[in-house]
Amino acid sequence: TINKKPKEGALPPMSIISPPIGIEFTTEMNGHFTETVTNAKTPEDYIKAERRGKQEGNDLSFKLTTYIDSVDKFVIEPAHDARAEGHITMGSMKQMVEQGRFNLFIKDPQIHTKRMLFSLQFFGDDGQPYLLDGYKEIRDNPDFDILEIWKDYTTLFITIYKGHTTQDPVLGQGIIRMQLDDITRQLATIRVRNAPDVKTALSTKNKFMSFFFGELYETYVKHLLL
Repeated sequence: TINKKPKEGALPPMSIISPPIGIEFTTEMNGHFTETVTNAKTPEDYIKAERRGKQEGNDLSFKLTTYIDSVDKFVIEPAHDARAEGHITMGSMKQMVEQGRFNLFIKDPQIHTKRMLFSLQFFGDDGQPYLLDGYKEIRDNPDFDILEIWKDYTTLFITIYKGHTTQDPVLGQGIIRMQLDDITRQLATIRVRNAPDVKTALSTKNKFMSFFFGELYETYVKHLLL
């Protein structure tokens, strides 16, 4: 028999194409929002909205699993974009996220500042579309303070829109937070996906964790050593 040479540019057989190695982890956050605040701009504004929401008894929470399809791609692309799936609970309403995105450590124009972004589309019990749009601000202050790092990482400023875009009217604003137990659970849920063996799984997890803590180091510590 004659073995035919594959055509130039042809894809290899599907059986030998390995899927990219990814990672997943689950995040739980809880807090409050109010419909009486719709124009919050600063952290102080959001804190006031959170306090008002707590007084009103307007609870808000979510449980999301973030899927990074390719760790190699994720750590080098500026958007650091990933898919988020899960549910949102507002009072007695619990709805699945229809389309969710998560962005980690997006560079901000402010010096020594990055943002974590959440964009979660869902439908309410009324059948209408809504968007939970939130950000964490990872920002250095003049004095290195581990408590400030903790506060930055665990505080999500949120705006809920009456529609699936940030151009729609604002329903309300507030803050949802992570507690120590939430972070412990998050770390315990980290899983490597599509790794062919244990060694590759460990190296992939280490690569992601090195990226994560490296970004924190660059924001909070690196400039202090120059």
